Amino acid sequence: MRKKAIFILSVATLFAISAQGATVIFDQDDTVTADWTAGANSGTVTGVDISDPPNGITITQDRAWAASDAGIGQLDAASNIVEWTFDFSNADTTFSGSQTYSIAIAATSNTFDGSGAGPADGYLFGTALGGGNLLFGHSDRIGKNGVETMLYDTGVSAAAAASGSVTISFNPTGNEWTVAGSFNGSSFTPTGSTFTNSTYTGVTTDYLGVYSRGTTDAVTLDNMSVTVIPEPSSFALLAGALALGVIMLRRRRRA
Repeated sequence: MRKKAIFILSVATLFAISAQGATVIFDQDDTVTADWTAGANSGTVTGVDISDPPNGITITQDRAWAASDAGIGQLDAASNIVEWTFDFSNADTTFSGSQTYSIAIAATSNTFDGSGAGPADGYLFGTALGGGNLLFGHSDRIGKNGVETMLYDTGVSAAAAASGSVTISFNPTGNEWTVAGSFNGSSFTPTGSTFTNSTYTGVTTDYLGVYSRGTTDAVTLDNMSVTVIPEPSSFALLAGALALGVIMLRRRRRA
């Protein structure tokens, strides 16, 4: 009876562990585990106080930014898949010269305007200088120059007044990134959007945020969340342990 009780307790524990699944470490909608700050050289930041439901974070004009100190440590130290999801929108924009806006999903600082240190100061989703399509990539100066090294081109213009949603995943196994989402009614093509970036993985993800430089409109970040997702191998291990326990119990019953 005692062995059976121990077995049942072990099975219950396995189910409890597997039921946890993905772990949300930052959720703008529900539980904010980090503080938001705001700043600007000459712009305006509004809606930084996150409520439920949130108002979102809106930035306008030149070099305004808002950042959160939510983070997961260094990407190259991540042991499971990390997934960023967020909604964003912008008013009508005509890009030229040094205009850009970007969502920083992993940054080394919350200044978003200083001179960074190579190889990368953070990972961005947004535009390069002068606008164009929405891109994903990295920069050695977060925000200031937008996406400097492009890793993925969504093929969707960033200039139209519209809104969209994005999911960006980082898998430490092979240093693979995946980008999917839609903007202005046009979907990013998920097929072929997985790519390996084996060089720029040593970014401390202490800060998340949104940045605008030189634009004449409002850019809003909303519903940002960061989730750690166990790899399939973790669930396979749990399933294997459970199966072994079932076999052992059956053998005891037959004995």
